[in-house]
Amino acid sequence: MTDFSESFAIEEARNGQLTCKIRVGEKWKYVYSKYRPGDSLPEFSIRPDEDCVLLGLGLGYELNEIRKKTTGKITVIEKTPFFFNFFKTLDSFQETLQ
Repeated sequence: MTDFSESFAIEEARNGQLTCKIRVGEKWKYVYSKYRPGDSLPEFSIRPDEDCVLLGLGLGYELNEIRKKTTGKITVIEKTPFFFNFFKTLDSFQETLQ
């Protein structure tokens, strides 16, 4: 099993939110903005009762935005346990996991 903790890093962004970066070769690339990660999300167009599939959990910003727009079932497919294990430790996301 691969140790993904060496490929991912979570840190505090300039605005105090969490952001993360991944190692690509010898360089680190941010998944979200290193300044305002919550502002870098795409606009989601979802019906209020629509079921959704989310490929990758990340830090849960997308999941929370989708949850605000639908009461449908949300299925998350995450390749690595790294993000899910980190996500479970955050009090601010406990309601989302229900």
